[in-house]
Amino acid sequence: MDKRNTRRTSIVADNYNFEALELCRDLLWHLRIHSTVHLSKWKDAEVVFGERGMDTTPSLYRIGILRKDGVAKFAETIGMTINRKQKKLETFLASYYNRTYSGGWI
Repeated sequence: MDKRNTRRTSIVADNYNFEALELCRDLLWHLRIHSTVHLSKWKDAEVVFGERGMDTTPSLYRIGILRKDGVAKFAETIGMTINRKQKKLETFLASYYNRTYSGGWI
């Protein structure tokens, strides 16, 4: 979540298993939450760990929920198990509904 603008947020997760992220995308779609899966880093991309030099890794993929309505629905139906992340979602929800719901939908 953007600290300066609590209405601007997204949910992303990285994984090396593309099929697992596609499964997550399909499950989110059944909940009517739009998400995308894309390549985050190519296989054998250079990765620097401090000053230890470079290491090679398999391709890294990312799933993202980028639309505000999708983030709100995710927060309401799924949520987070990590408290600090759940609090960020709650802050976003308060800001989101303060803007979109004020006695009637805008």
